[in-house]
Amino acid sequence: MEVPLTTAAIRQARVQASEEGRRIELWDDSGKQSVRTLHLRITPKGATTFFVRYRVSGTQRRQKLGGLELTIPQARAMARTVLSAVDQGQDPQQERRRERGALRMVDLLGEKGDEGWYLGSYCKVAGQLGTAKSEGAIKTDRYRISKHLRSRTSFIRARVDAVTAADLERIQREVPAGTWRKLRDVLRICFRHAEDLGAITQNPAARLKATSDRKVERYLSPEERQRLEAALVHALEAGPQTKGGLAPGYVQLFRLLSLTGMRLGEVLDLRWEYVDWRHRQLRLPTSKTGAKSVPLTRQAVEFLRAERGKVGRIGLVCTSESGTRLSNVQRAWRTLRAHAGLEDVRLHDLRHSWASDAVSAGVPLSVVGKVLGHKSPQTTARYAHLHDRALQEGLERAGAAIEHATRGG
Repeated sequence: MEVPLTTAAIRQARVQASEEGRRIELWDDSGKQSVRTLHLRITPKGATTFFVRYRVSGTQRRQKLGGLELTIPQARAMARTVLSAVDQGQDPQQERRRERGALRMVDLLGEKGDEGWYLGSYCKVAGQLGTAKSEGAIKTDRYRISKHLRSRTSFIRARVDAVTAADLERIQREVPAGTWRKLRDVLRICFRHAEDLGAITQNPAARLKATSDRKVERYLSPEERQRLEAALVHALEAGPQTKGGLAPGYVQLFRLLSLTGMRLGEVLDLRWEYVDWRHRQLRLPTSKTGAKSVPLTRQAVEFLRAERGKVGRIGLVCTSESGTRLSNVQRAWRTLRAHAGLEDVRLHDLRHSWASDAVSAGVPLSVVGKVLGHKSPQTTARYAHLHDRALQEGLERAGAAIEHATRGG
């Protein structure tokens, strides 16, 4: 029907299509604002769709624009955009097909109900450095991705080849420094996979830097360790109902963290069955970096032997008063550090302090890295300056001994 494309004409055509039981098309062939190849298809059931026709290389094509959510002026504007693209040598229909088949960020990072490639495939099959990630590490990744990446609708729905380094730097400015370092690793892996698939030619995350305001590792001094120990003794004696007091399980937890340099999750999930008393090691079936053995110092072994005599030989090492896994650990730590006057010390700093003390005592970096479970030597390299200082002090002692012997002292 060649009539002015108006709301009244559409309403009349819908009645006609329903009464006659056939499809009707209204062409925008009349009026100053009309677009001759724009038309509206109406089905007997009342469905309406705007289309625009065009020719490419002698072949006639039709592009769908939308339904009655579009106003007539909007449909005309969209039709003119399509025809303008055709005049410039493009084929909008081919572009749309490519758009539909393009790899998107949601394919890599997933959404609610769909893990995506990274969590669903990489973490479980390939994993970091060739080993599958633990369930705890995957859970942490899932939380970070959901909170900081999936929540950005425009980003998660974007085509991978449309994401730029500037887009990623914008995310970097909006998340905490520590979180960004983890997200950066995830994004690099995802974009590297997109490169392998041929979806992009350059990785926009390749040159992203860590946030520069990273906190310096905090190490406990000998005097601070004494204050921490005094606070632990008080917490145990006072009990959970008294200011500065804690349940025994929390005191066990914090002492083990201090004595072993282990990660919080590793100690929370530590079971008596994992203790290899003969070889003075903990045999962890899973950790952030997979299964591993943790060598124990004499002090750590003595502590564990004393605790085992109180509770038995199976089950979790550190438990709540009801025998379950400890919770609200950070709250308990805040209570303890406040009593010790160590307000700026994070729980993870106990791990840094263990490494610091070991390196300062002359333990090689390679050994420290093995005990801590570092997959990469670069992770342990943060303590290199302490190793250099210990080496220099050792050389000074050696030099003094040689000088003393030379002079016949």
